[in-house]
Amino acid sequence: MPFARSRVLRYLLYGLSVAVILGLLSFSGMWSALGMVISFFLGLSVCYLYWYQGQRRVWPFAERVIDWDLVQKLSEDDSFA
Repeated sequence: MPFARSRVLRYLLYGLSVAVILGLLSFSGMWSALGMVISFFLGLSVCYLYWYQGQRRVWPFAERVIDWDLVQKLSEDDSFA
């Protein structure tokens, strides 16, 4: 979970902004827009969690296969920039 821990502030800001939008929509009585925002947020969350779970499953294999010395060398080389 270091990936999630390193982005806690960003997630809190996203959650706060969604909460403000939901509050404004509910207080103004725009129920259909509120439903759309909630469904969009839930769908986005499901897609993100599915991606995160897939990354956790694939990472041990990718870590063994990737030549990290070559990655380091390429990242330091300015000819690709």
